[in-house]
Amino acid sequence: MRYQKRPHGFAMIEVLLIIVLLGVAAIFVIPRFIHEDADFHAAITKELGSSLKANAALAYSIYIEAGKPKDIDMSGNKIAMIYGYPSSTPEGITRTINSTVGFATEYTLYQVRFSAPGVVNPETCHVVYTQSTMVDMPPAVVLNTSDCA
Repeated sequence: MRYQKRPHGFAMIEVLLIIVLLGVAAIFVIPRFIHEDADFHAAITKELGSSLKANAALAYSIYIEAGKPKDIDMSGNKIAMIYGYPSSTPEGITRTINSTVGFATEYTLYQVRFSAPGVVNPETCHVVYTQSTMVDMPPAVVLNTSDCA
């Protein structure tokens, strides 16, 4: 009986089929990873905004309980207050946050803006804390996560 040699390896059509399937899979998978970076930046910006609101409310309750002093002590930090809420200075709302590492911080007269780290355009991925301008009026915390890529 004669043995016929069986071919080893893959036929060209099989190789091409695998390449096409990998290409199609990449079309759906790669954009998903690209958008996860933007989702991450948006999530940490929203989390910081929530922390600012919660810490401002906590500072207000400490302020009321302490008899409305000029400054309060919050977790060992001296917090500068204005109209019952943390001011928009480095001695104010920024000290109430455990960590703003990575966030670019920009102070103006009545506001502080935290821009998410690693974003292409900080104008479209940030949170702005505007200090209180009247007695017992809460500060404004505004999020912009329109393009956190």
